[in-house]
Amino acid sequence: MQVEGKIRKIGIAGFPLPFLLRLALLIKEQTGRPVDIVQSYAHQTLLNSTLSAGYLAAFEKAGVKQVINAAPLSMGCLTTQGGPEWHPIREVEGGKYFQATRDAVKLCQEKGTTLEEVASDFGYRPVHQSDGKLVPVVIGCKNLEEVHRALESYARVAYDRTDSRTTQQQVRELFEKAGAADWSWANPTAANFED
Repeated sequence: MQVEGKIRKIGIAGFPLPFLLRLALLIKEQTGRPVDIVQSYAHQTLLNSTLSAGYLAAFEKAGVKQVINAAPLSMGCLTTQGGPEWHPIREVEGGKYFQATRDAVKLCQEKGTTLEEVASDFGYRPVHQSDGKLVPVVIGCKNLEEVHRALESYARVAYDRTDSRTTQQQVRELFEKAGAADWSWANPTAANFED
């Protein structure tokens, strides 16, 4: 359908990075055409930065034309409230990783800021593909306050006015000490395939 001009771009999203990369490689091998777009969820965050730590280059080798980063707040777990009740981080390691995010909230409060601000500033830092293309960031907002916070954070990063780099490093060290750094949840989980 793409060759016929009925579809302009083809993309994949919603899986862990190793699976997304495998799909991209298989598609290129089977069709002779690379995937146009890959969207990764929560893999370029303060909690997990594996996208820029190696996968971005691997996607480019698979011929992916554009990589998009979504969920810089790790689907809500990098917020004061801790995200939705169903978030997988709540169950991992007996809640130890989730507790690390709660400790990060306290650390940020002690520094006079919020985890949302610190994590957003990290998540909006420019990441580029080797061809110079900026990796766009997609963020979900459920109310006007969150839209304003996202825009303020983006502006701080865009105009290099952020002063949260030290706090970002301290939060990252906290996650490393807890063993939570670069953790990623399975999606879909095995439970999705039962029944």
